[in-house]
Amino acid sequence: MEGRSHVKLPKSGKKQYQQEKTAKFTLLPFDRPNLLWAAVLILSGAVFLMNNFGLLPWSLWGFLWRFWPLFLVFGGLQVVFGSTPYRRVLLIQTGLILLLFIFLLGLSLQVSSFKNWFADQFSGVQLENINRYADVAQTKEITLGENRLQKVTSRKINLNLPGGEMKVVDSANSYYLKLDSSFYKGLGEPNVSSDLRQGILNINFDTDPNVRLPLGPLNQIKYDFDLGEPIVNSDLAIKVGAGRATVELERMTLNKFVLNMGAGTADVVIKGNAVPTGGMNVRVGAGSVYIQIPSDVTVKITHNVGMGTLWFNQTNVSGKGVLQPANFSSSGRSLEMNVEVGAGVVNIETD
Repeated sequence: MEGRSHVKLPKSGKKQYQQEKTAKFTLLPFDRPNLLWAAVLILSGAVFLMNNFGLLPWSLWGFLWRFWPLFLVFGGLQVVFGSTPYRRVLLIQTGLILLLFIFLLGLSLQVSSFKNWFADQFSGVQLENINRYADVAQTKEITLGENRLQKVTSRKINLNLPGGEMKVVDSANSYYLKLDSSFYKGLGEPNVSSDLRQGILNINFDTDPNVRLPLGPLNQIKYDFDLGEPIVNSDLAIKVGAGRATVELERMTLNKFVLNMGAGTADVVIKGNAVPTGGMNVRVGAGSVYIQIPSDVTVKITHNVGMGTLWFNQTNVSGKGVLQPANFSSSGRSLEMNVEVGAGVVNIETD
């Protein structure tokens, strides 16, 4: 027909035209195959960060882990609906909403201050019914070393805490160690072993491997230690993975004290006669440690600080070096500390 021209596109032009036409339908904001998994990674990283700074309890992971089969469900649905853009958008949006709801539900069960807010926003969810299926924590008491005082001249105590909460105190009791523990079946059951060789009592504490995560607060996993026989010369080594440790020592005769922190937190208060005469070694990865030492003790600190932070009496200490007061050698009571900080925080104060 006159007045109408026909333009024949080359094959390459047709292909480009089809791609541009398809892009109009596929470049939607939520049409990204990996958007759901990216949201999971971002949320997980944010929760881990808040765990490290104590803003959220580690027990939150015990609840969230119970929903891991949803990853298999969404993975299968993505395969089924992956070729249809709008169905994929619907799947991703549903996954993000469900992921947020599960996270808020976990917060309400683990953080008491958040429970009332969740109940007001989601009045149809009965939190009591969910808690009814939670695991029940078990208890166990271990007492070590009664009636062996005449055989022991010194002791070495090694406490390894992969997760949970630990409290260590000393007392004038006649036993060498007493442990009151709370744990779940298959998670965190305590193991205490000891051997006596040539008057040296070696005590080792660890927990069974973590074979599962419970539907219950991880803050129910607790280990309370009482170190008796304060006149026995002692070495104490504490290793914390991702848990929380509280150490309060006042009476025991302490030679060396070693504290090795991963991503957990620790509060250490040393008073009276418990100042380590053989020095104190502190190594921190990404955790946070607070140490309080008596004001009449002169402290020398050999430090190696990486990306983290070291404070001594509100003074920032960085890099490698030695912090030594002029009167250290002539001081009546002194303490030598070796401190290594990776990406964590160490705060040392003399009260």
